[in-house]
Amino acid sequence: MNEGLWAAMDRAESYQRRGAHGAAIEAWRDVLTEDPMIAHAHAGLANSLFEERRIVGARSEASRALELDAENTLALLVLALCDFFENRRKQAIARLDEVLAVDPLNVEALQIKSQFLRDKGDWQGAEDAINEALGIWPGNRASLLEQARVAHSRGRLDEAEAQVRELVSEDPYNVGALALLGEIRRDRGDIDEAWHLAMSALSIDANNVQALDLLGGVKLSRNLIGGMYWHIARFLRRLGNRWLLWFAWGLWLGYMMVLSTMHYFEASELVEWLFIAAYLAFGLGIYANRLLVERIVRKELRKFRMSSDY
Repeated sequence: MNEGLWAAMDRAESYQRRGAHGAAIEAWRDVLTEDPMIAHAHAGLANSLFEERRIVGARSEASRALELDAENTLALLVLALCDFFENRRKQAIARLDEVLAVDPLNVEALQIKSQFLRDKGDWQGAEDAINEALGIWPGNRASLLEQARVAHSRGRLDEAEAQVRELVSEDPYNVGALALLGEIRRDRGDIDEAWHLAMSALSIDANNVQALDLLGGVKLSRNLIGGMYWHIARFLRRLGNRWLLWFAWGLWLGYMMVLSTMHYFEASELVEWLFIAAYLAFGLGIYANRLLVERIVRKELRKFRMSSDY
């Protein structure tokens, strides 16, 4: 490989590390124009394409990287992320297990596996994965943040808050830590501190999804009706996908049992319709809550961007 090609790869990786994925895509394509047989360049391009949410291209480039190098762990990670993004959760975790079979010390794969399992509602599996990552690299801040998220998901608020406050003290610009600390303070009823933490996170990264969700949740927490629906939606989200279907089934079964009981006791048609209306209001309220959060976030960001210290 000539020096020019090495320099082009270094440039692409530099863009990628800085989060300039649009520039990284062009740089990786320059590399591949010179030599289309470099698996690492295809994997790097796949990673940047995924960060830009260009899923079809990311999957294609990752697959090409694996054709050239069947054990390319970056390409496998990108495919795992694509699978998860497209709601193929089991396949995503299986891909991560492939990565770990090739490289058992891959901390990033263990971090992502913990996140996937946490989303699924497998708290113990998530905790085992992130503890394994910390066993390999004890001081890794991304792993420590994920460990705090797992503790938060399991309701261990004291433990989660202590961990995340330490991360913020070490790195006041850690957006994920600021947003998680805001979630914990909001859960404990300290809405003012949660709002300030959301604003601090957004002043660093105005597009951070977790901070935006926190901002919407904080605003809704101050609203009696919207706050009620927000807490219900949050409860359903924290159940995880595995238990959410059981919850929905139980809710539907309870609904049918109440209707049957009404028929048995010959309740008036008005009572039946009121019950149906309440059931529909619950379902539609959860959906409307998401729209309300997005509206609140957009309104708050417009105000925030007008401030002199933005």
